[in-house]
Amino acid sequence: MDSGADVTAQSSIDDLLQHMSAMQAQLSDLAEIAERVRAVESMLRGFLPRPDNRFEYLAQCNVSDLLAWRAAFSSAVFVEQMMHTATVVRSRQENIVLAARNCPGEGMILEFGVGEGTSLGWLQEELPGRRVVGFDSFEGLPEDWRSGFPQGFFGHVNPEDFDGRELCVGWFEDTIPAFFNTNDHPIALLHVDCDLYSSTVTVLDACMPRMVDGGVVVFDEFFNYPAWEQHEAKAWQEYLAAHPEYRIEYVAYVPSGEQIAVRVSRPTN
Repeated sequence: MDSGADVTAQSSIDDLLQHMSAMQAQLSDLAEIAERVRAVESMLRGFLPRPDNRFEYLAQCNVSDLLAWRAAFSSAVFVEQMMHTATVVRSRQENIVLAARNCPGEGMILEFGVGEGTSLGWLQEELPGRRVVGFDSFEGLPEDWRSGFPQGFFGHVNPEDFDGRELCVGWFEDTIPAFFNTNDHPIALLHVDCDLYSSTVTVLDACMPRMVDGGVVVFDEFFNYPAWEQHEAKAWQEYLAAHPEYRIEYVAYVPSGEQIAVRVSRPTN
């Protein structure tokens, strides 16, 4: 073999050795990354213990995720079919503020389900000089609602802490008839924060006939949670089915929350 061939062969060997060295460095980097991943996985296992059986773990962890996904998906279908022209708002407060700014200038503002009074305060701030009345038993939910919200939940608030706010304290089926016996004014904005199907039925049956033409109904837990179709949404859809003379326009919704706002056109007698 001549000297030229020797030089060429040696150059090829040198290139191969250099390439192998680079590959070894990359493999070393990958091994270091893999070790870091294993360390993070080990740390996460300490925070997220799982059953020994992998399939048992998957079943336990995925049910809640799938329920939440299903609720979001079915809510998205409802929006696509019924609310595609509604305004998208960022928060519960923004939804109530938009509803207040779009309600008629005449009529009462009624809230059913006061809780700690946060949204009642928003309504008073947005509609100064208007009559804003809150209805609540302050004894918590009258029955189980959904997982994590048993009978009696929300019953920790003392109505005596609400200075300067008009309240009707008691169960809706008792306070609503008593209130309307002495107050025959129409309703401009109805805030339904009842959670439960049964409570929402009571409120809609009593209040919808009193809505001003163009009045706004706000639902606080309408959709986007597991079994949402069984509560406020169910009561609303049943009411509309029983009263087809009403014309409605979905005004707004919170895509990452549970709230919507609806404008209602009262039937003419």
